[in-house]
Amino acid sequence: MSEKVKKVKRIKADANKGVLKKRLLIIASAVLAALVATCFILGFVRAKAFEPLSGREYVRILSGGQAAGSLLVDNETRDADATRDQYEVNKLLSAGLKKSRYSLLRGVLEGVWSNSYKFETEKEEYKNAKGKTKTRDVRKSMTYADAQTRWLAAEGYVLEFKFARTADNKPAKTVTVQKEDIAYDTAVVAVAVDGNNTIQSYTVYFFDYEMTYGDAPEIEDYRIKPVIIKAAATPLYSSLDGIVEYFKR
Repeated sequence: MSEKVKKVKRIKADANKGVLKKRLLIIASAVLAALVATCFILGFVRAKAFEPLSGREYVRILSGGQAAGSLLVDNETRDADATRDQYEVNKLLSAGLKKSRYSLLRGVLEGVWSNSYKFETEKEEYKNAKGKTKTRDVRKSMTYADAQTRWLAAEGYVLEFKFARTADNKPAKTVTVQKEDIAYDTAVVAVAVDGNNTIQSYTVYFFDYEMTYGDAPEIEDYRIKPVIIKAAATPLYSSLDGIVEYFKR
């Protein structure tokens, strides 16, 4: 092979390497730009967290099974009849609920890949087609009495939110969980202390209070399905501590 041919091949090889480097650089730049854009978006988009607890008429706060305070507000706004205590305490609570929303980027960094609402599940045994006993996850459901016993035994604070009803006496609020709609005029959540301010899973009980008493067949069959909601832990707990301190003044 002549020196001229070898030189031409070297030039072509060098040119191909240059093209390959440029392509790799373009691809790497595109991937980096996509990652930066994704992180930017995830940093601004926030999880819904306690969003279904907005629009309350009032909330009762329990600490150790005892009422720490009862707040009566008009759609979370200060009206002419609201007392200063109601307004100030409601402001603390609203701030805690709002700050409990976390960015999706933070969720990814803490290993929380899903921020959607989920039903609490429990194991159930069943027999498959071959007659073998297997277990599967089913949505947990309980009576009002069982649910109440459960949340009153929880550590920390228990918040009981009350919401309006419609003109035809139906719950005005609805939350969608795994494609199932739950109509509710009451929501209960227990909030325990977490000094690390990590994203925690909270059990929230959404239900129609008027279906929890009486002896009608539909009432006897009524069940509450606990819902798991993820939210930043410390802001809400700190707000509740502030509320208790406020009442001590």
